[in-house]
Amino acid sequence: MSKSSNFQPNWASTPGDTIADILKDRQLTLPMFAKKMNSTIDHVRELLHGYVSITEEIAQKLEKVLGASVEFWLKRESQYRDSVYRLRNVEEEKWFKEYDIYALSRPISDLDIPVGHIGTILMIHNSAPIVYKVEFSDKNGYTLAQIPLTEDYMRIITEKEKELLRKYNLKILPNPREM
Repeated sequence: MSKSSNFQPNWASTPGDTIADILKDRQLTLPMFAKKMNSTIDHVRELLHGYVSITEEIAQKLEKVLGASVEFWLKRESQYRDSVYRLRNVEEEKWFKEYDIYALSRPISDLDIPVGHIGTILMIHNSAPIVYKVEFSDKNGYTLAQIPLTEDYMRIITEKEKELLRKYNLKILPNPREM
């Protein structure tokens, strides 16, 4: 008896996860895979992380190299992108958007960027987990760093904090527990 499932996980698995499992089973290294795909190591790494979408051309190469059908790879890509889209819509209020500003919730010690420093999201990589390219600048507007971060390093800025930022032209917010 076939039963339809409404299971909606709160995560998304990239097609790269499937590719990585196959590579592991076949004991293929990333350079070997890149060569078989007639591609660069950087490109296949981006494919594995979900930064590159599986197109018809890539699906044909995957079929030839890994054995699953073109339809399988295109369906796998479609399911992944649909999951990412669904997750973003389900929790729209919690997700950050490009060019949003936020406060750092954990320090970045090696760059000497403290908790509360304001960052601007420049780009969002729809991977699992979502990775944000974030820019931090000093009080004069000069870039201190542009780095990839996951959302556990960020927190949404409250209206009260936004008011402080505008009023005092701040780049670092006081600890919210002290406000």
